[in-house]
Amino acid sequence: MAARPLVIPDEKPGRVVTGAEAIQAAEALAKLQRNRDLWPYPWSFPPPDGERVHVEGIIAALAAATQTVVASYQVDNGFNFILDSIITIYTGSGFILGAASIAWVLDINQPLGSNVVQGYPVQGFQSSNIPKGGLQGGVFAPYKLAKPEILAPTDTLRSKVTTTVDIPAGAPNYFISIFDGWKIPYAK
Repeated sequence: MAARPLVIPDEKPGRVVTGAEAIQAAEALAKLQRNRDLWPYPWSFPPPDGERVHVEGIIAALAAATQTVVASYQVDNGFNFILDSIITIYTGSGFILGAASIAWVLDINQPLGSNVVQGYPVQGFQSSNIPKGGLQGGVFAPYKLAKPEILAPTDTLRSKVTTTVDIPAGAPNYFISIFDGWKIPYAK
């Protein structure tokens, strides 16, 4: 499924403002317009009014065939979130690359145990058994997405994992997910 365009949530009819309040509103709107015109591709590079977002999740491995959320992020109302890079790794025993003992899913608006119609997996991350990103010299090295994923206001991004019996439950076997990107105010 293709990424959704930047969207504006349903707006309620506005009220009429006058005086100083009208001047402040006009200045805020002009600033938003200027920033948008100066920075026409906010999904490629964070604009000046963008705010960095870094989300981390770590869980001990659960019993086989139990899907669980490793990390989750809900976009603030009034903002779009640009997901630029991720880390989905496993640290522990039992993992053999390519053996399909771990299935990672990255999805939007799909709670655990739910098959809601409006939810969908991020393209290319429906079910992956290959870790993305990793540890290099003790430092996390993110996996940069070829094309950033754009999330709408109030969307929820989740990293989920399911294992087979090859992965022992509990410590010292851990799953780590990290989301990196930025949020930007939505604009018409």
